[in-house]
Amino acid sequence: MRKTRWRKKYGIVAAPVIVLLVVFWISLPAELFDDPLSTVVYDREGELLGARIAADGQWRFPGIDSVPVKYSTALVAFEDRYFYLHPGVNPGSLLRALFLNLEAGEIRSGGSTITMQVMRMSRKGKPRNIGQKIIEVWLALRYECSATKEEILNTYADNAPFGGNVVGLEAAAWRYFGTSPHNLTWSEAALLAVLPNAPALIHPGRNREALQQKRDRLLEVLRNRGEIDSLTCRMAIAEPLPREPLPLPNLAPHLADGVMLEKERNRLHSTLDHRLQERIIELTDIRQEQLRANEVHNMACLVMEVETGEVLAYVGNSRVRQGEEHGNSVDVIPAPRSSGSILKPILFAGMLDNGDILPATLVPDVPVRYYGYAPKNYDRQYEGAVPAFEALSRSLNIPSVIMLNHYGVDPFLGLLRNLGFTTFTHSHQHYGLTLILGGGETTLWELAGVYSSMARVLNHYTAGNGNYFPSDYHMPVLEQPSGGPRMNDRAGTGKAHRPGKAHRPGEAHGPAAQPGSGQAASPRPVPNDFPERKGDVGPGNLPGSGELQEEGLLSASSIWLTFKSLLEVNRPEELSLWYLLSSSRNIAWKTGTSYGFRDAWAVGVTPEYLVAVWAGNADGEGRPGLSGITAAAPLMFDVFSILPPTTWFRAPLDDLEEAEVCRQSGYLAGPYCNERDTIQVVPRGTETPRCPYHRLIHTDQEGAFRVNSDCYPVRNMKTTSWFVLPPLMEWYYEQNHPAYKTLPPVMEGCVDGSVEELEIVYPEWDSHLVIPRELDGSRGKVVLEVAHRHPATRVFWHVDEAYVGTTQYTHQLAVDMDPGTHTLTVVDADGSRDEVRFEVLK
Repeated sequence: MRKTRWRKKYGIVAAPVIVLLVVFWISLPAELFDDPLSTVVYDREGELLGARIAADGQWRFPGIDSVPVKYSTALVAFEDRYFYLHPGVNPGSLLRALFLNLEAGEIRSGGSTITMQVMRMSRKGKPRNIGQKIIEVWLALRYECSATKEEILNTYADNAPFGGNVVGLEAAAWRYFGTSPHNLTWSEAALLAVLPNAPALIHPGRNREALQQKRDRLLEVLRNRGEIDSLTCRMAIAEPLPREPLPLPNLAPHLADGVMLEKERNRLHSTLDHRLQERIIELTDIRQEQLRANEVHNMACLVMEVETGEVLAYVGNSRVRQGEEHGNSVDVIPAPRSSGSILKPILFAGMLDNGDILPATLVPDVPVRYYGYAPKNYDRQYEGAVPAFEALSRSLNIPSVIMLNHYGVDPFLGLLRNLGFTTFTHSHQHYGLTLILGGGETTLWELAGVYSSMARVLNHYTAGNGNYFPSDYHMPVLEQPSGGPRMNDRAGTGKAHRPGKAHRPGEAHGPAAQPGSGQAASPRPVPNDFPERKGDVGPGNLPGSGELQEEGLLSASSIWLTFKSLLEVNRPEELSLWYLLSSSRNIAWKTGTSYGFRDAWAVGVTPEYLVAVWAGNADGEGRPGLSGITAAAPLMFDVFSILPPTTWFRAPLDDLEEAEVCRQSGYLAGPYCNERDTIQVVPRGTETPRCPYHRLIHTDQEGAFRVNSDCYPVRNMKTTSWFVLPPLMEWYYEQNHPAYKTLPPVMEGCVDGSVEELEIVYPEWDSHLVIPRELDGSRGKVVLEVAHRHPATRVFWHVDEAYVGTTQYTHQLAVDMDPGTHTLTVVDADGSRDEVRFEVLK
């Protein structure tokens, strides 16, 4: 009976207590502040690069990691000296405030602790009365049960009002003093500690003397408490108050806009270097201003550190000129644009790797047609044959198309995708052979990522005992690890971060035009004051521990030979004497120009740095004369000129083999090659064909005629090794190589069928001809053309088996032709012949 009464007695008391405790615990909202935040971008040292105002028009930065010591010391001294001792409420302060208010007949003091002020701010402007004060006390006690003192200070600092539309300590520090909160002086920290108490006083024209008196009194309190010494106090008091709020930096506008587009992200701790970023913005504006006369309004530049893959500078577009907007708000770096010739080095490396070519293998440079597609060189000229490395360094179109046809469009697409390109989403039938001349699109972001990855592979191979690291292939790294997961495109590691998406610029497809002429003036000299790269590459600091492969996507030797070939690219006219300058450096670089002069590209790489540049119009408008060599390359070299000194790639000796090659053809030396060189090639290069152009030729004793045993005594024959190109290649080759010796003619009465004597130049096989009208309206004629080793030989022409004429010396013939399909057959006096089929259109 007694137990029953005890249970009833205490049960009646316990139940309300439990209910009260539950109510107490759940009374605090799960999220105190849900206000929209500004978007901010920082560089690698924490310097502010740019910010975007919050959706409600307030400068409210995302929360800081920790409250600076100077500010927390000043704040506690001013607002709540017993902050670290009380449980969220200071009864003594409340009683003192009550007596002061009663004595004054109005509210003079609230007696609120910092914790109570946080509660008041979170409740969005509730009236200041006794009832609300009780609620703040209740919530403050609850908040102290689940938050540390440091967390409470952080919350206060992030949400306190600092005048106008400035909310939070970090926004205030940048707006009023142009610096990070951690760099505030004692004077600045004291001012920001007292400012939320009277935020309106910060603005010019208000009673700023009262604000200064508040600050100075706080500084004297800090001195009296031993927080600062007398000298520091006097110097702090002598500092003037800030004037109007400072404009925030805007050094990375496209990154800031891009981060805004990413939901749930308001802060980017980037890898950028703010000094380098600022300088490259200036250089970009200088170069773009020079292009403005040609109505070219946009440029973009990306600078990377090769070893880490970190982006050091990100200029998404040139700055907007006052009163003008030409798509400058578009971030070009992640925008797909026609690639032009910028992919040719990758094809060259792939063919070296496969053993399809050697660096100096002669590649035809003659008129060709593939299923109706007839590529042309920029200058509309043909050289007959050029070494592969020269075709690359001079960016010749026809040899590149011939090489891609040999390599295969589908395998080349596979190589591009494996290297990291994601924009080539169509089939090989869609792109065809135009892929190598700009028939596909890429981005400056991925272009920089792939070229820097190739450089990284080469660096690590030579420093890492001949090993390949899969992790070397990745897209640029834009965010520091301390700011969250690295935003990179490492193959096989998941979704990549890309810069914010922009409006898609105008599209450009089709074969690329090649660089033209022109030049731009050099910018003013700039000091070399940027930090050196992070140490040398060595086995001890290679990435991808435990991830080794015997082979890479591209071998180190093919990359090295490709970069070596890119040293030979002709620099812009203004830099033609670069090698005479003490500041010159070796750079593997390549330019590209898209079809219709819409896009100009330049990418350069050293073991330490990569610089990638694009120039053009964001809306896709082409401009005559726009080219990679004249528009993009000058800025690329400007940027390299302000980077620290660079080195050159070490040869991957373990992945190179010596081979004896024919000096004239670049092929492996055959039995009849007289002049030979020993060069370094990729291992598979030793399996390439032997020289097909050197053969034994039998002549008479004087060497004037070719003979054979059927028409000339063997004992009197002279046997000679001769460099012989096919007739069409020879036709153009000898025009550019005076030292080339054509074969002697066949002696009368002799027959030599071992060498082709003639080849039809025009029309090409399966071509489609449109015959223009003459001035009188009559139908014109088709001018047929043949290349013959010995022009003096007579050539007989037949169209559809009907004889139409004979030529000698100049083998051209104008013929009337009706629309339809025709066959041209030519035969010379010695019986050599050639034949093509073509169609004349109506």
